[in-house]
Amino acid sequence: MACCFDSALKTAVLFAETKSELPLSFLIFSFANLLTFLSLFLAKFIAPKFAVVCQVMEKVAVVSAVTAFIITIAIPFPQSLKCITWALYAISLLILLISKYYF
Repeated sequence: MACCFDSALKTAVLFAETKSELPLSFLIFSFANLLTFLSLFLAKFIAPKFAVVCQVMEKVAVVSAVTAFIITIAIPFPQSLKCITWALYAISLLILLISKYYF
C-alpha cells in the first residue's frame, strides 16, 4: 500500500507542477494504482465475512500492481519497445489464464 500511496502523491505533485494535461500513460498508471489500493483496502476489511471475494480482490490488486509497474517501466521506451513490452505482458496474462483454467 505504501508504494501505491507514494506513487499517487508523486503523480499528483507532477500534475500540479506541470499545470497541463499529463500523457495517457500517466492517467492509466494512476488508474492502475487506484485499482490496486482499493482492491487491497476492500480485501482487508471484507475478509472475515467474504473469504472468496477477498481472495479475488487480492488477485485483482496483484494484477493491477503489475500493470502499474509495466506502465512505469514502459513510459520512457520508444514506441517499438512499448509494443514489445505490452505484448510480453499480454502473453504473460494469457499464460496465467491458461494455466489457471486448463491445468
